[in-house]
Amino acid sequence: MRSLVVLVALGWLISLPAWALVVLICVAVAAVLGGWWLHVHGGIDTTRLYSRRSDIDPAYVSALETIVAQAEAEIEKLKAAAGGSRGSANCADEAERIALFRRVGLSPSAPEFVVAAAQRAYRVHLHPDRHPQRFKSAAETRFKAAEEAFAAIAARGR
Repeated sequence: MRSLVVLVALGWLISLPAWALVVLICVAVAAVLGGWWLHVHGGIDTTRLYSRRSDIDPAYVSALETIVAQAEAEIEKLKAAAGGSRGSANCADEAERIALFRRVGLSPSAPEFVVAAAQRAYRVHLHPDRHPQRFKSAAETRFKAAEEAFAAIAARGR
């Protein structure tokens, strides 16, 4: 039903002459600007509509600020502990993992089904039987390199 109403409205707009469309757009812009002007200059403070300053307990606010400060201190401790535990072996391992995925044109965050689809595409495209005899050895080398890369990805368990 909504789509029918939208189509009828669009048909009506298209049937209007150009000057009527300009007037309609000007009226819409004027309505938006008028609403904005009333909101800004109308004297209505929207921040006070939903909260009253007299309802806020200062002790509760200070307790919340204390909790936030403790949480931020804990976050800093955890960041420091996480930064210290990261060794060069983890960085090298991560770089090797990224290089392995890049070798087959994938991102390390690629889902499992994308890795499987890429492997199937590589198998179809690089299979030596799909190439002429003079290119079979090169195709076989590329096929084996891609299979080794996908086997290494599977062995790592992603």
